[in-house]
Amino acid sequence: MNGMPDVLVPGVLVRDVVRRDGFLATLDARTWRPRAHAAAALAQVDAVGSRGAYLRWLRRASAAWSRLPRPVAGPDSGTDSGRTGGIASGTVNRTASGTVAWPLASVDAVALDLWPALQADLHDLGAPASPLATTPADGHPMPVDGAFLVGAAHVAVVTAADAAVLTDAVLALAALEPGRLGTRFVLECRRLAAARWPLRRELAAWAALHGPDAADRAVLTARALSLDVAQALTGTGPGW
Repeated sequence: MNGMPDVLVPGVLVRDVVRRDGFLATLDARTWRPRAHAAAALAQVDAVGSRGAYLRWLRRASAAWSRLPRPVAGPDSGTDSGRTGGIASGTVNRTASGTVAWPLASVDAVALDLWPALQADLHDLGAPASPLATTPADGHPMPVDGAFLVGAAHVAVVTAADAAVLTDAVLALAALEPGRLGTRFVLECRRLAAARWPLRRELAAWAALHGPDAADRAVLTARALSLDVAQALTGTGPGW
């Protein structure tokens, strides 16, 4: 069997595998439609056809990112002051609110906060902050709940991976533009996208460890946030 010894797996391991696979299948089934709409909106090649088109794309991305909870580094976050991106080094005890341990090792809480990069890019293009996204941390504080954090992290990483598809095209446009063209957001998205598959494996293990109730809450969070992101990007959403 695929190079593995043909032996019976203990029942407890079978249950763990079923829980992990079942969680990922449920997560995908409950979020695929809004994710598909969001991915299509973020991967539009026309968005990098000109400086003006890129500005409009950044505005949509800014509106979408404002729907995601904004992590706040706590005293044990292990992050340097002012850092807005990057992948965790493997330490699990990160904090999202200063009172709850960050439950994931594959991605750092602060790495999910691409808001400063978006605002800096918009500033480079001479654009003011979007009315939809002035202070996302005030409107969407991260609650003290590991399942919510897990669901939110999944949506943030998937959204970043979808936006990262345009990174090379944005860099090419920036090389041709005489003025400054912000590229921080897409570069941070590319960096965060590298955590997508490690995170997926960790989410499955987390679900198996914490049980069906926590797994259901994580899925519900991911679906709700996926709908919010897709609606911000496309202007539609009900019925997905």
